[in-house]
Amino acid sequence: MTTVRKGTKATGTGGGITSLAALCVALVVAPAAAAPTPAGTTIRNVATLDLGTRTIASNEVALTVARLIDVAVVAVVPRAPIVDVRADVAFDVRNPGNAEQRILLVATVPGDATAAISVDGSPVDAIVLAPGEERRVVVTVGGLDRGAGDVAVSLGGTAAEGHGAPGSVIGDPAAGAIAGPGGAAAIATTVLTAAGGASAGPVLSKTQSVLAPDGSARVMPGATITYRLEARFDAPTPAVAIDDRIPLGTTFVPGSITLDGAAQADAARFDGTGVHVALGDVAGAAVHVVQFKVNIQ
Repeated sequence: MTTVRKGTKATGTGGGITSLAALCVALVVAPAAAAPTPAGTTIRNVATLDLGTRTIASNEVALTVARLIDVAVVAVVPRAPIVDVRADVAFDVRNPGNAEQRILLVATVPGDATAAISVDGSPVDAIVLAPGEERRVVVTVGGLDRGAGDVAVSLGGTAAEGHGAPGSVIGDPAAGAIAGPGGAAAIATTVLTAAGGASAGPVLSKTQSVLAPDGSARVMPGATITYRLEARFDAPTPAVAIDDRIPLGTTFVPGSITLDGAAQADAARFDGTGVHVALGDVAGAAVHVVQFKVNIQ
């Protein structure tokens, strides 16, 4: 059970904080904090037979890591009020794969509204990202009418090489490109709310990934689960904390807590039964990510 607390009032997943945990699935087979092995890496292994007075080496076996192609797109703020005829809507686009890739970008807005995509103020229709790299992409929406109702602004990203079902081969089979868990395509949406519309408030989403001792994503004793808690805010929010109890049947992995990618000491953040991370006062629109790991007993 994960809880976001504001001030002294605790709100569970069934309260005023909207939890997306039920909608999220494990999208990776390795812990989110670990970088994927680069494409083209050769994994070699040689065993040794120990005869006491001498050793005999086996033959070498080798495998080459395939290119994993995938795309992730996240709306920085899920909802925001319409305050003018023009609005800049921010998205984070990430390359979760293990090879450099070019990502095609498409913005979608309804009706007579217009949309232009930019990165660092320069118009773009595609970006090139290194493995694990993330860029802020802005969709500038024009022609907004505060009296015309809510406006959904979407940004889609697709790998230039193509996309398909997770695990399928993309493009030329000889190139060794495989679609990642997201199918090498993703889309995210921010809803611009009409005048008088209510703020969405804080949102907490939770995802999980599994790494078994054999390197697979099988859920089995000895496997490690990485939990990722993403708290999103579209307005100033005071005295915020994230709480998550360690599930039954698992044990906490010491030293595994991170906040926005920075390691956190277990002291004052793990009490033996759960993880507690204080965010303090959130000044405005923001996203904070907490991660930690448990082992399945």
